[in-house]
Amino acid sequence: MNQMLFPDEFSVGPLADALPLTLLLPRSPFEYSFLIGGTLEEPVAVCLSEAHRYGAFRSSGNDAHKGVLIPNVGIEVDPASAFDPNSYDVPLGAMVRRNTSLGIAAKLDGHAFYSRQVVPLISGLAEAREDYAVGFRRWTVTLGTGENRRVLFEVDLVQTQDRAIPAQ
Repeated sequence: MNQMLFPDEFSVGPLADALPLTLLLPRSPFEYSFLIGGTLEEPVAVCLSEAHRYGAFRSSGNDAHKGVLIPNVGIEVDPASAFDPNSYDVPLGAMVRRNTSLGIAAKLDGHAFYSRQVVPLISGLAEAREDYAVGFRRWTVTLGTGENRRVLFEVDLVQTQDRAIPAQ
């Protein structure tokens, strides 16, 4: 699997510079991986690293977390991992498609311990029927299409251990 990045596909900087659908990858063991969602006006960073996995916070103005910024990433879900989020607890890290958006279940900073918020990642999708939704326990962060498509990060919540697995 080719994970190389073209020079014009990334930059380096703090979370403050990251817009929604940016993947921030660490440069050292002391930095964390983040997926940025929310809106342009109010971006939200969701931590993908083990220490704070699926914790989220508003990232506008955040200069504390830095790394390799990869904007315009794609999200792909595994239909074999689908579940009904209206009938089951939505695990942290699951992708949820509801109404016109796709988002990630995360623990938003400042909310109750068991409160899961769905941080929007993609908006403006075709309208789903009211009161219908689908969740996914396996998903990937990708970049490019066709021969240039690369998997940058994989999440598999189906495994017995809730683990985010960096692509190899």
